[in-house]
Amino acid sequence: MFIEELTAMVGSDYIITSEEAKIDYSTDGSALPIFPFEVLAKPASAKEIAGIFQVCSKYNKPVTPRGGGSGVTGGALPVKGGVVLSLERLNKIVAVDIANGFAIVESGVITADFLRRIEGEDMFFPIAPGSKNVSFIGGNIAENSGSPGSCRYGSMGDLVVNLEVVLPTGEVMWTGANVYKNASGFNLTRLFAGSEGVLGIITKAVLKILPKPFFKRSILAQFSSLQDACNCVLKLGRLPSRPGCVELISEDAIRMTLPFVTGEYPFSAASVGTHLLIEVEGASQTVVEFELDQIVELFDKIGGVSFVLADTEEESVGLWKVRNAIHLAMTSNGSHYRDIDSCVPPACLYSYLKDIMLLTQRYDQKMVFFGHALDGNLHTMLLFSGDEKNRSDGPAVRSLLPEIFSIVISLGGSISGEHGIGCLQQEFLPLQYSQKHLQLMRQIKSVFDPQGILNPGKLFLDPTF
Repeated sequence: MFIEELTAMVGSDYIITSEEAKIDYSTDGSALPIFPFEVLAKPASAKEIAGIFQVCSKYNKPVTPRGGGSGVTGGALPVKGGVVLSLERLNKIVAVDIANGFAIVESGVITADFLRRIEGEDMFFPIAPGSKNVSFIGGNIAENSGSPGSCRYGSMGDLVVNLEVVLPTGEVMWTGANVYKNASGFNLTRLFAGSEGVLGIITKAVLKILPKPFFKRSILAQFSSLQDACNCVLKLGRLPSRPGCVELISEDAIRMTLPFVTGEYPFSAASVGTHLLIEVEGASQTVVEFELDQIVELFDKIGGVSFVLADTEEESVGLWKVRNAIHLAMTSNGSHYRDIDSCVPPACLYSYLKDIMLLTQRYDQKMVFFGHALDGNLHTMLLFSGDEKNRSDGPAVRSLLPEIFSIVISLGGSISGEHGIGCLQQEFLPLQYSQKHLQLMRQIKSVFDPQGILNPGKLFLDPTF
């Protein structure tokens, strides 16, 4: 009767029990194992999702929401089986309201499609994660995703105005209002952004869109030492106008990636050093040129080795080649990685990286790092060759991770800056939060989901997991 009632809600074409058809929905971008589940549901509206919740509540079946499946912490994996609820059919850009500066989109819209639509209106949405070609808008909100532009514009949650959500109890509600200032009660919109799909299912989002910065220039700066690069990051953060992005790439990451870069790249493997990839943007060329002069002056004072300034869009693409090819290098020949996306105060960045390098050397663990330096959110990548599959979750790594996170927390940082906790990292959450803090989060969860059927086994909110 369970399957029949779901089919009555959604239609027979969108209730799937075939094991072959379900397999792609059993995994995500993490290295976690496959989690089998009973039913794949593909609703097309908030009303249908509400109906699915009513049926699942009746039969006490877990429901795991799923976006594009690009997450790397297992947040969309059906660890308790039951129903996987894919949002892929909620894929409409409902409205682009330029007069009010927001767009209304369904949660299954692919991020890159949304970015192209907004750019076509001469507007701009600054959150463009590396997974943009496959990730969904709803998933980005649920994970509070970041991107290189976050150092200037914030993370995904900072750009969410209002959300339509379906609660596990079957009610459909909006979390706020379509206005930029709202002091009317608790900010439920902000609570859902970053909630990792454990409080309700996001079905529509009202997102801020901004005037497009018509002038943009990129700089690739090379430093002889990591400490000089980190000092430059701090000084960039104190400029009157923050750069649009500041990406740091470690020397080891560059050496590893250069063989995978096609065409010319400004610096050879013989003179790699630590790189900063800096982007400035503005409404006029005069503003951009002024900011560039400040950065060049700063670079000279710190004693950087050399830098390249892109004059054209084509040259800018060339400067980003290594940054964009790192993932390919890390996954070539069957290799894989464990992404630690901890965030520390920017002033602690060098101390953090220095300690992590010493720690991984002690554990004989290969590691590179890169990412959003001005946020203090570096991706520390533990690397494993194709024949080290078992090592990535072996005793050494399981001993190493608490030590890494302890360093992060001692510096006033956070275990995750943008990828979330999911089920991969939940065992480490008590390192960051007290039992009272975790208890309060569980109590909030129980208010929204009294039966505990939505995305169980995530975020340390299910004590039985």
